[in-house]
Amino acid sequence: MNDVEKVRQLTSGIDGWLSDSEGELLYELAKKVPSGQAIVEISSWKGKSTVWLAKGTEAGQRNKVHSVDPHSGSKAHISEGETNTYPAFVDNLTKAG
Repeated sequence: MNDVEKVRQLTSGIDGWLSDSEGELLYELAKKVPSGQAIVEISSWKGKSTVWLAKGTEAGQRNKVHSVDPHSGSKAHISEGETNTYPAFVDNLTKAG
């Protein structure tokens, strides 16, 4: 199993709208970020794209990934009672390593 397949497996159980092909693109882009530069992600929700970015830079220059999200859910999620996505975000990143 290659690295991309491993990340695909890691992210398969994480809620989100990111497709595998989009995740692979994020992985490849993160892998190519020059040393000493940071990756900033706006809107991480439960961390699916964050894992792709983190694993990509781990395979590259090991740059920092900063994720910005209020973790308060969208109007649709609030109506379903899901108002705090931060615990799921942390859990998903912890499981991914």
